Amino acid sequence: MKLQPILAMFLQISLVLPKDKVIPFEDPNAIGNRALHLLISSWTDSYFQHAIRQFEPFGNKALELLQEQYAHISREDNSYFHEQLIRLKNRENESASNFIKCFTYAKTTAEAASNCYSDDQLVDFILAGIHSSKQDVYRTALQLYRLECLQGTMFMLREIEQNFFQIDEGLGRDKTATN
Repeated sequence: MKLQPILAMFLQISLVLPKDKVIPFEDPNAIGNRALHLLISSWTDSYFQHAIRQFEPFGNKALELLQEQYAHISREDNSYFHEQLIRLKNRENESASNFIKCFTYAKTTAEAASNCYSDDQLVDFILAGIHSSKQDVYRTALQLYRLECLQGTMFMLREIEQNFFQIDEGLGRDKTATN
């Protein structure tokens, strides 16, 4: 569970999850148990926040519920979601903004399936996906990125996303001005 390193930082809650089995607090009302519940609440999405509310303030019980309900991610799942990410391509008339939205979803899903990517890898994946576009403005941007990369410039995923959003905003303004 990805929460283990965070729990290990705090002496009062580090013993609750030493491996993959939750060990209850000796004193269920201990401040560490309350802190654990707050930590888990801030770490989970709204569905699980609602589900663990019944155990407030008992963090160890909330943690047990999460372990029971979280889906097991198999190697096949891991590989499947990785493939979904790296095979994602910009469709012929799709805007870069829409592609980035799909890419972000695929990336989030792949990472939830225990895949880890560096920012450099993600930049490579997104540029490869946009490469299939037939739109001249995107192809020109890709060529400029390649030239910069050949000169040793490193890009962050956020920069790439923002630049393509700006391109799409400009295209939208141009289209509105001509109509």
